[in-house]
Amino acid sequence: MKNPFIFASTCPTCRQKQSQRGHTRRALVRLIESRQTIDAYCLDCDIVWPVTAEERVAIECAVEMSKRGTTPAEATPWIYTVREGRETACPIATRS
Repeated sequence: MKNPFIFASTCPTCRQKQSQRGHTRRALVRLIESRQTIDAYCLDCDIVWPVTAEERVAIECAVEMSKRGTTPAEATPWIYTVREGRETACPIATRS
């Protein structure tokens, strides 16, 4: 795939974080805007699952940050706080 937008999702079977490389940023924007499910896949378990609400928030924020030119280094600390359940709103949403 050309230019995948890589994110991680935890497999509900093996509980391992799996890198997801099956979506482009454009495809994720389409899924987010239409409120459709974002699926993830575990190669080891050979299963597909919908990402969790927390993971979806992190993906939405990372996509928005990338659209605005925010570097991965700036986005990564916020994404990890979401995974730990400490923050639920994307910090970029409050910027103008």
